[in-house]
Amino acid sequence: MAVWPSFWMLVTDVLWPNSGEIDIIEAVNNLDSNQYALQTTSGCFLGTNSIQSGSILRTNCSTAAGCVVQEKKPNSFGSGFAQANGGVFATQLDVSGIYMWFWPVKTVDRTGDMFN
Repeated sequence: MAVWPSFWMLVTDVLWPNSGEIDIIEAVNNLDSNQYALQTTSGCFLGTNSIQSGSILRTNCSTAAGCVVQEKKPNSFGSGFAQANGGVFATQLDVSGIYMWFWPVKTVDRTGDMFN
């Protein structure tokens, strides 16, 4: 038996791979950190000069797995996520790119503002 919790964004009138998919939350079984992914049509690649804190696992966004970035925070998924009482995921779609973040719940104050 396997577990595959996820939260994806898809185009509603055309299914992947003819459109695109953004995986905001995705991991399988006993992984302890989240994986962000982007799956697109041919010719899209994740730039190796991207400024990010995650680890780049795949750079070709047009494959079945897409371009994948592994979150480095061990409490972004699995038992660490549960023990930390959850967290906040955010995604920004912008003309300059797609941006994704994760904050453990202890770094979010009651007004929803993020702090260090």
